[in-house]
Amino acid sequence: MKPSVLLLHYSGPPIIGGVERVMTGQARTLVRHGHSVGIAVGSGSLFDPLIPVFRIPEMDSQHPAVRRIQTQLAEGVVPPAFAELRDKIKAKLSQFLGRYPTWIAHNLATMPQNLALTAALHELAA
Repeated sequence: MKPSVLLLHYSGPPIIGGVERVMTGQARTLVRHGHSVGIAVGSGSLFDPLIPVFRIPEMDSQHPAVRRIQTQLAEGVVPPAFAELRDKIKAKLSQFLGRYPTWIAHNLATMPQNLALTAALHELAA
């Protein structure tokens, strides 16, 4: 059996955007080739009955808590809420570790739009 794959991003289909479009094609191609695929996003919804979409609101770069923390980080302040949000995201994502051994994180390590999410992924990867 081919490995199960989890695609991750701030937002997903059917939201219109470059990464969202790539994720749609990538997910459908992987399913066509026999992989089980899931998508974990902050915003988005089911677009294909074969591809479950898992919404974790705190992954969304536009989530109010994320925006507050990002503003403080941009000012050089690491608020206590950063660790709380990182841990919350990490706990929610950890439920997928056994089910999806392969993760593809779209732009999450290179785009600083939700650094708590990036930190959570870093800790889960370790």
